[in-house]
Amino acid sequence: MNTFIRSFVPFYSISILSTPSVPSFNGSNPSTNNPAFKEYYYLTLRKDAEAQSGLSPCFDITGFKTVSFPELTFQFKGGAQMTQPLVNYFSLVRDSEVVCLTVVSNGGIGPAITSGPAIILGNYQQQNFYIEYDLENERFGFGPRSFKRKA
Repeated sequence: MNTFIRSFVPFYSISILSTPSVPSFNGSNPSTNNPAFKEYYYLTLRKDAEAQSGLSPCFDITGFKTVSFPELTFQFKGGAQMTQPLVNYFSLVRDSEVVCLTVVSNGGIGPAITSGPAIILGNYQQQNFYIEYDLENERFGFGPRSFKRKA
């Protein structure tokens, strides 16, 4: 018997309560004799990736041996939490030279929101989760899922 733990969140009370984080990168950058050139190159690489993918912000990780990212958890009114695996909120772009955030926000578009920023809980964020819509009670449910491959 499969056990499925889920949380329900009313549609009208969804808000994201989080503090912005900046990814930390560990490792060493490729060196160059001209710091201005290096800065321009990496800025261009990021901007090209943003234009190509439609995602933003993007971060250049060229030359880094290890890269670490902050954990991302959506916290909803009522206490429900949806902790995202790394693959649900960052995507490699341009042959793994650049990584881009896959969370799309309203970016200040639309009516003022007093309870927090608006985001799209899109396909990337729904991966590895069961999603259930309860239209009658105007809420949605979610719970983690994992696939175990048979040998």
